[in-house]
Amino acid sequence: MLLTFLILDSTPTPPPSFSQLDDTLRPLQPLPNSQESMLIYYEHVELAEKYVKLQQEKHATAARV
Repeated sequence: MLLTFLILDSTPTPPPSFSQLDDTLRPLQPLPNSQESMLIYYEHVELAEKYVKLQQEKHATAARV
């Protein structure tokens, strides 16, 4: 899993794909001094990236039909 080797001592920059997400689905910035907050953030990032990818695949499939 991605979370195993992340450096958890800096505030991350959201991936560019987040611009495609509704504001309510974008991960909130974590508390940089909280390892638990950072882990939750990275899990949310991973889920959001999967969501964006699935939405892109859904639209591509619909366009072919």
